[in-house]
Amino acid sequence: MNQPSQIIQEYAPAIIYVEKKCIDINYIADENREISKAYTCKLCSNIFYNPVTCTNCQCIFSYNCLHAHLINNSNRCPNAICNMIFVEQNTNQVIVKTLLQFLFKCQYEECKELIKMDNYYHHLESCQYSPYVCLGCNYKNIKKNVEFHCFNQCESLTKQCYFCKGNIIVANFASHTEICENAITACKYCKGNVQKKDCNDHLNVCDFLRIECPECKFVFNRKDLPTHLMKNECLSNIEFKKQEQINLKTLKELQNKNQLDLNLDKILKMHETERQYFNAQIETLNNNNISVLKTEISGLKNEIQETNNIASKFFCCQNCIECCKKDDKIGSHNTFNWKIFFIFVTVSILVK
Repeated sequence: MNQPSQIIQEYAPAIIYVEKKCIDINYIADENREISKAYTCKLCSNIFYNPVTCTNCQCIFSYNCLHAHLINNSNRCPNAICNMIFVEQNTNQVIVKTLLQFLFKCQYEECKELIKMDNYYHHLESCQYSPYVCLGCNYKNIKKNVEFHCFNQCESLTKQCYFCKGNIIVANFASHTEICENAITACKYCKGNVQKKDCNDHLNVCDFLRIECPECKFVFNRKDLPTHLMKNECLSNIEFKKQEQINLKTLKELQNKNQLDLNLDKILKMHETERQYFNAQIETLNNNNISVLKTEISGLKNEIQETNNIASKFFCCQNCIECCKKDDKIGSHNTFNWKIFFIFVTVSILVK
């Protein structure tokens, strides 16, 4: 069965005929120009193409030029000195190999490629700038433009479909083969060839279609259904399915348990980290509080010392305060000094 690309290739546009003859010396590459003068045909003065040698005089001519001369000159050698019946012999292989190494410019100006002689005419036939003609409407242009025209625009170039026998425009041929109801396609199950219009019917009878047992849900080829039912495989498959479901359930439970264990470990690790953090914070706070308390106690001690120093200035002995507490009338101590001390202490506390 031909693929669309092969079918289109059959209807490729035709090249305008290029005669294979001596190659114009003007197309020789610059690096070969000097040496090429020794390899020119004596009849046309161009570079040999298919050189042949005269057995009698050893003169070399291009085959096309020689053939035209012999027809008009009774098969006599073109060399005037020889002028004998031309008998051909193989040309010296050194000359042939040298010719094959010559580089030539493409005869189409837009093309900048350099080509060896043995590939020269093949290049002219495939060059994107060679003159081509559409086989449907005779539209002429360079190859790349004619190809685009034939495969995308021309409505005259047609090809008969291998399947439905209809004449289809080449530009639409690839898409037609994809939708043609009579086209042959391969069944993806049995690999057999089936027409597209019969695909659905074929699936209803295809022996290799994968089907499911309605009882045990086991999947197999349709052709194996009778064997499956006759050998009581269905019952064993049902048991297998049940056991498989139990195994899956157990596996899921184990997975869930493992997941819970992992989550618990993460929570415990997180709580341990937080506990360590808070303990560090509490320890830091306790250290700070102790420092503050020590500072405050030191301050109080200093204040008490200052108060004692001040009191010593107003009382005559260290027991004045206790005596005053016992004696409501302050006894024999200086009443004025006590009052002044009391006022001084009160004012000092208020100021602070």
